[in-house]
Amino acid sequence: MCESDSQACPSEAMDNAWKTEIHNRLRDIEEGRVEPIPADNAEKMIRCDAIPNT
Repeated sequence: MCESDSQACPSEAMDNAWKTEIHNRLRDIEEGRVEPIPADNAEKMIRCDAIPNT
């Protein structure tokens, strides 16, 4: 429990920040601002085994 009701607990604040981030990312996908890529392609890009199509 937090010491002050006026201040969110760090874990609660982090949870809220992640919820906002997830919401924003899903909205970007749904509105066509970004195009998702398969996880295996993302993993290859992270390992530098592939370069994204531009």
